[in-house]
Amino acid sequence: MHFKDILENEFTKYNWSIIAKGSINEWYEDEHWVIQWKHKGGIILYVQFLLCPLNHMDYVWGIKVKQTLNNEKEITYLSKSKRNFLIKVKELVNEVELYRRNKKK
Repeated sequence: MHFKDILENEFTKYNWSIIAKGSINEWYEDEHWVIQWKHKGGIILYVQFLLCPLNHMDYVWGIKVKQTLNNEKEITYLSKSKRNFLIKVKELVNEVELYRRNKKK
């Protein structure tokens, strides 16, 4: 299974859905997703897939979750290097869930 499918499945478990996919056409971005929480409050976040500048621009090396694409302040970040990717995906989604719960207060 492709790493983006794994990430999408994990978000789906926590009631997040992808409402759009796109690109800001910058050298460092493969693509981004706009995700929305399915329940009351409908929080919207951006998941940005970052390309490795040292690997001919065809390898996603990191995933950022942010409030807006134009904001450098990230909610959480996942590096695809080292450690088990499945564990990292669960940690990333848990950080997003923590953000969501704290935002609602």
